[in-house]
Amino acid sequence: MLRAEKNLTKHTVARVMTKDVVTAEAAEPVRDILQVMADKGIGCVVITEESCPTGILTERDIVRRILQKDDILGLQAKEIMTQPLISVTPDTPVIDALNLMSEKNIRRLPVAQDNRLKGIITIHSDLLYWVAKESRSEND
Repeated sequence: MLRAEKNLTKHTVARVMTKDVVTAEAAEPVRDILQVMADKGIGCVVITEESCPTGILTERDIVRRILQKDDILGLQAKEIMTQPLISVTPDTPVIDALNLMSEKNIRRLPVAQDNRLKGIITIHSDLLYWVAKESRSEND
C-alpha cells in the first residue's frame, strides 16, 4: 500500500484526471472499437449503455481473449469487456485511487459520478506525471 506524504493527501482525482474519454456503446463490434483505439493511439475505451459507464475494454482484455474466442473481432464489446466497472469519484483522494489501482492490478481507472463518466486516470500518464510533479514541489 502506498503511504501518503505531506501534500499528497490533499489532491483529488479531479485534479489529475483526463476529461476527454473515448467511449463506445456496449453493442458496438470489437473490430470498430479496436480501429478507434488504433486511430487515437489509446489503450482503452469505456463502454456505456444508455450513456452510463458499465465496463471498460482494454488492449489487455482483447489480447487475453484472442485465444479463447474464434471470432473476437465480430463480437460486441459487452461480450468481452471487463465488468463490473471499477471506478472512483472526482473527489476521491489521488492516493486512494493509486492504492485501489495497485490492489486491483489495473492501469486505467474511470472517474464517474451519478452514473455519468467524468474522466479517467491512467497509471502511466496522469498519475506518474502527478507523482513526479508533487515530488519536485515538495523538494523545493
